[in-house]
Amino acid sequence: MANKTEYEKHFDKILGKKLQEQRKILKMTQQYAANQSGESRQWVSDAERGVKTPSIYLLCQYTHYAGIDIHAVFDGVFNEFFPYMEKNRKDEEEEKLNTLLKRIKKRKSK
Repeated sequence: MANKTEYEKHFDKILGKKLQEQRKILKMTQQYAANQSGESRQWVSDAERGVKTPSIYLLCQYTHYAGIDIHAVFDGVFNEFFPYMEKNRKDEEEEKLNTLLKRIKKRKSK
């Protein structure tokens, strides 16, 4: 698999944080959530740290069997990730525009 973009890495970390928050709200250990869902404790740990990105299927299966509110997970992800993404995209566009303006000024001065 190709290297993940910074956006993907950031998304994975936010998703993991939200999974962990919801699990803790239910006062579940990683081992208990793993036992309930049929996943390994290592899988739960990796998902919560953003090391691995669960497929939608595994995410749905895990949250369903562990009793985690998937809507709360995704609400949290969207509320945190999209403002981050929009700000960074604006910053990137501004940087591209500034670079272009510098090139134009350089050409005009020749």
